[in-house]
Amino acid sequence: MKIPCVMLVAALLSAAAPVEAEVLFQAKWDGKTGNNGLDADKAAGSATVLVANGVSLAAGAAGTGAFFPSNTSAKVSLQFDATGNIRNDRGTIEFWYKPAYDATALADANFRLLNVRNTDKSAERFIDLYSSDVNPSGRGGESIALYSQTFFAGKQLSHPIGTGTGQSFSAGDLIHVTLTWDNAKGIQLFVNGAASAFHPVTWAANSHTQDVIFVGSFISGVGLTAAGVIDELTIHDNVVYTEDFTPALKEHENKGK
Repeated sequence: MKIPCVMLVAALLSAAAPVEAEVLFQAKWDGKTGNNGLDADKAAGSATVLVANGVSLAAGAAGTGAFFPSNTSAKVSLQFDATGNIRNDRGTIEFWYKPAYDATALADANFRLLNVRNTDKSAERFIDLYSSDVNPSGRGGESIALYSQTFFAGKQLSHPIGTGTGQSFSAGDLIHVTLTWDNAKGIQLFVNGAASAFHPVTWAANSHTQDVIFVGSFISGVGLTAAGVIDELTIHDNVVYTEDFTPALKEHENKGK
């Protein structure tokens, strides 16, 4: 198995203690909640899954996680109500991603990890986090790049966020993905705790509303999914990280109040 490595775009920063934040939403998918274990464990809004098609539980980062099959013609979708579970002005999303494919085997593919949007306004995607086989240097099939598209009031702010980050991995590796946003400063992407891309941008806190959190698939539910396991998904009400950090399983449980 290859050793995961991150090609950092940003300069290496010194470690800093995480900022204390309230957990708005947390899904561990350990099989202990309703709807066959797919409901969230904690939610400021609703914890009940809205739609669960083609998603099952499989070995993840800690116990089990939500498994999304790849290359399926059937509709695969895991959706939650966004109301109360995520803020427009600032916040942090973090989760573990266990791909079921090798980066070197990719060919012009985009794997959807997380999509937060207003389903009534197709042009408005608050967050669209995905992986692609085309890395920042434009090479395909050699490594993966994590990207985030962010839209406010129908205006696309970044594609990709900063320059994205190349990530070499093999099937079954664990990748920690973190996205932070602050409407007065910008959007930051971390991979395995390393600050990998930053996009300075500002927006009005009330400029966008979203109603659904799509996990592991795009809005249609058809096409390329996360093609692997997403585990320990947590959404905070504040920017938890501003510098490099060392992700640890269950670490987020100690950050919430």
